Amino acid sequence: MSLARSQEVIAELSEEQYVAASSMVLSTLVLAGAGTGKTRTLIGRLAYLYQTGCFQQSSVLMLAFARKAAAEMRERIDHLLPMLCEDVQVSTFHSLGLYIVSEVQGRTPKLSELSETVALEKFIRQCFFQLCAKEPSYLAAYFKWLSFSSIARSAEPYLRSLNDEYVSNQAELICANLLYQLDIDYFYQPHYAYQHQWHRYKSYRPGFYLPSEDIYLEVYEVAEDALSAQQQEERCRYLSIHEQYQTTCLELFMTSTAEVFYEDSLDLFRSVQRRFRATERKCRPYRTLRLGRSAHHYEYLIEKLCEWLPLFKYEEYWPDLNPLLEEDGQLLNDLLEPLWLSYQRHLAATGSIDFEKMIALATQYVHSGEYQVPWAEIMIDEFQDISSHRAALIQAIRKQQPSIRLFCVGDDWQAIYRFAGSDLRFTTEFETFFGKVHRYALSQTFRFGEVLSRESSRFVLQNTQQSRKHLQGYQGHKYPLILCPQEQMIDADWVSSVLELIQQDVEKFSEGGGRERVTVLILSRFHHFLPTPGAMRVWIDRFPMMELQQGTVHGVKGNEADYVLLLEMNRGEFGFPSEKKSDQLVESFLPAAEAFDFAEERRLFYVALTRARRQVYLAYSSINASAFIEELAKDYSVLYFNDIIKTINESKPKRMRWRGLKFLKLR
Repeated sequence: MSLARSQEVIAELSEEQYVAASSMVLSTLVLAGAGTGKTRTLIGRLAYLYQTGCFQQSSVLMLAFARKAAAEMRERIDHLLPMLCEDVQVSTFHSLGLYIVSEVQGRTPKLSELSETVALEKFIRQCFFQLCAKEPSYLAAYFKWLSFSSIARSAEPYLRSLNDEYVSNQAELICANLLYQLDIDYFYQPHYAYQHQWHRYKSYRPGFYLPSEDIYLEVYEVAEDALSAQQQEERCRYLSIHEQYQTTCLELFMTSTAEVFYEDSLDLFRSVQRRFRATERKCRPYRTLRLGRSAHHYEYLIEKLCEWLPLFKYEEYWPDLNPLLEEDGQLLNDLLEPLWLSYQRHLAATGSIDFEKMIALATQYVHSGEYQVPWAEIMIDEFQDISSHRAALIQAIRKQQPSIRLFCVGDDWQAIYRFAGSDLRFTTEFETFFGKVHRYALSQTFRFGEVLSRESSRFVLQNTQQSRKHLQGYQGHKYPLILCPQEQMIDADWVSSVLELIQQDVEKFSEGGGRERVTVLILSRFHHFLPTPGAMRVWIDRFPMMELQQGTVHGVKGNEADYVLLLEMNRGEFGFPSEKKSDQLVESFLPAAEAFDFAEERRLFYVALTRARRQVYLAYSSINASAFIEELAKDYSVLYFNDIIKTINESKPKRMRWRGLKFLKLR
């Protein structure tokens, strides 16, 4: 009976799948295009090992990158090969690390709750506020970052203070931020109390005015002895005006922005306190962290700290931090290192470890021989997503057991997780890291038609560094790519219009007059462009014969649907491709970027296109279309949504024309 079940699984494999699944070389790499049946090939591999007597009890380890993928693999084995369900270890890399560490230590290590993204962000926020409240030098570092950091300035192209004023130069920015933090009321560039004509059409406006002290303040960005002749002349005029009207004007000179907080971070605060003769209560430095209306700077920094800290969870990284960052190195070190130390103290106090440390520890145990590898074969799904730490664990296993077989399935066309550390070179340069390999390609897709297969393949292969393979599909739609330019229509209206069109299409082609239930996937590059839950409920009620789901393109990798609706295909930082500039610090710790422009964004767009079995509808601004849309419109087989509606309406009496047209303006 068991042999019969395995034979049935093998019989369902295509010729390409069988050839790959039956490979018995030391290292096999199967490049499986979208919809070509990589999971079926992995299950077929198990059946082949069992059928040929090569399967030994507890000798096979199957690895996936996500818990959901591992659970689905386990379900497939239980359903198709139940006789093997107890003898195949299905695991994620994280759970494998946990298993190895547990075996060596004789107990299950406690996994830190900070391994979860939401918990880590909450921890960083709490630590940041605590450090600002208790450590004057840390809050000084925060203000220094606000005033000097090129990263902080990248949040917006202006010098804006914590009190939301746009100031003229960096010296004024520093002064405004300090006054605000010290809770000293001030006006920036106010009208002078007396009508004094400065130029023919311009009155004198001092730099700052402190009403509680009745003091004016002029701030210079250079030292007193470095003032130019023009600055000296203007300074004399300032002072003569104040002397004429008997008003108090204090001057603050700054030798250089880099020295304002140098050595003793309290010097400038003490200078302000002394020069303004303010009370100790009012001028006590760093009493609270006051964010004011410009809290976006704070949120921007927290977002960056959450992005940076996971890269520095290994102590050995710290000595290399500053050389990587040039002008921002010391600023970031002052902010990051205390957070990193707090993170390490938290792990020690709770007796826990994080995912990264767990995989590193597992690798160490394999290297040292404290853990003896029991498997004869390791099968890895989505191999293109492997990172250097995970690859190091596989290399350690192979080094301890040189005879172990590696059977890896992946697709370099769908490598979209470089931001999480995935390194495509482990796939494209497999031999360099794991030795000689036999490559196979699965070229027959069972998901979508020939036109979508051809056009999506041609699109991703514009990057000549991608592996060359020819995907073949079934007949399918003649025009699977529908371009949908928008002028004044909002996304919700557009989605409603497309769903109406899909419903008409389904009703028209359903066999025997019955109504076919179809699946629709609504996607966007960024989460904040997705429809609201309320909008989704309206559409679900309105179109009961459709199964509607939504998600980001990253989030739905591995999913498929009859129809895909892709929102916001526009230019810009939050466009597709995203034109966000890479952060210097993050880039320093990620795999080397590819030379081809938008290489990973192009693969991500390929993933979006290939989620569809039938058609993809792409929405974009008619005046801000993304580079990808322009490329499709110029060189690919596409149809315009407006033309579809026009054709439908021309074939009907005026009173019966499709009402969805009211949302559109024909191009």
